[in-house]
Amino acid sequence: MTDEVKVTKGFINLSAYNEVLPIVLSTLNLLSSSEAKENSSYQFLIKDTKEAVINILTLLATGYNTYNSENKARLYSQARDSLSKVQSNLLILGKLGLITVSDSEQQINDFENKIQLFNGIIRKMEKINK
Repeated sequence: MTDEVKVTKGFINLSAYNEVLPIVLSTLNLLSSSEAKENSSYQFLIKDTKEAVINILTLLATGYNTYNSENKARLYSQARDSLSKVQSNLLILGKLGLITVSDSEQQINDFENKIQLFNGIIRKMEKINK
């Protein structure tokens, strides 16, 4: 299960994708923890967070493979929006006690440290459009 997938071409070369991937994986592992799974009242929030965290990478990969720079900027902006949604959901999950506050804060801060990457690639695409 821990075999490494070897990909050398395409979206994997996007630095934002590579830098966010470990945080996405650790967030998915955190959301699969026993505390999160046991409280069925908030399964919708856990599911929504999992979908949003996966969506970050999906949008980055899609943006990378999009030819039009305006569409690239839009997809990268949507990825940044998904990142913000994940941060908000993690905060809520932490406050509800479904994940530990320290785990919640760690993941939120890890994602926050990557926002500048998103802003940089979005600005680059927007400059190309002018």
